[in-house]
Formats: sequence, C-alpha cells, structure tokens
Amino acid sequence: MKNGLVVRAIDELVDVLRFHCLDLGCQNVRAELYLSSGTLQHQRIPDTSHKCINMCPICNGTWKLTFLPVVRIKVEKFVKLLDRKYLPLVAEKDNLLNILWKDEKTRMEGIFGRKTVAKFNVGGLFLQLIANGIIILKKSQCGTNLE
Repeated sequence: MKNGLVVRAIDELVDVLRFHCLDLGCQNVRAELYLSSGTLQHQRIPDTSHKCINMCPICNGTWKLTFLPVVRIKVEKFVKLLDRKYLPLVAEKDNLLNILWKDEKTRMEGIFGRKTVAKFNVGGLFLQLIANGIIILKKSQCGTNLE
C-alpha cells in the first residue's frame, strides 16, 4: 500500500511539472479542462479565441524567460552522458543543477546555444526533462529520497 502511494505521489508531481514546465498551450484553458474532466491533457491545446488575456506565463511570454530554447542534438548527447556518468543520483536541486553548472560548463553552452545562461534556466531544463519522462523519478533504494 505504501509503495502505491509513493508511485501515485510521484505521478502527481510529474503531472504538476508537465502543467507548469511544458508549453502545451494556455495554462488557464488547460486548468479549466482539468477541473471539468479530472484528467490533465498531455498534448498541446489548440489556440482558441478563449485565452486568459495574458494572465498565464504561456500567454504573456514570461514562461520563455525560464525555459530557454535548446539545441536538441546537444540535449540528447547530454542525456546519454547523464546515464553513463551521473545517474542514478538523489534528486536534490544542487545535485542536478551542478552537473551542468559546474561539471559540464562547456556542454551547457552548446545545449543552450549561448555563453550566458542563468542557473534557473538550467533548473528549467532539468524540470522539462523530468516532465517529459526523459529523467525518471523513483524512490531510492534506502527509501527516504527520490532519485
């Protein structure tokens, strides 16, 4: 029973990350659909005339300040490196961010296609990798942390 609750909690956390970290359309429209149906849509909501009048981060453009565009092939190479060299690891903020921020600084420039990147942009990349299921959260062997 306890294991099932942990799995459900992780699934719900990933749903929250999908809602906030992926550009799948107006967040207010997506929230309305969620509240009316009870399920979160995982595909892009088509643009409609019903927008939130620039109240959500997607519609007002502030979402793009945190989640920068990336060079796909560089991200794919980085994910392969993660798998070989760094994973599994306890999913703490500094563990994840420091992989790019400290250990792989030149790789970070290639991923984002620019020399200057804020640390919260690196965090945004990892949140998107988790939200897309590329990095998977699971209960650690000792049972007290997520990895």
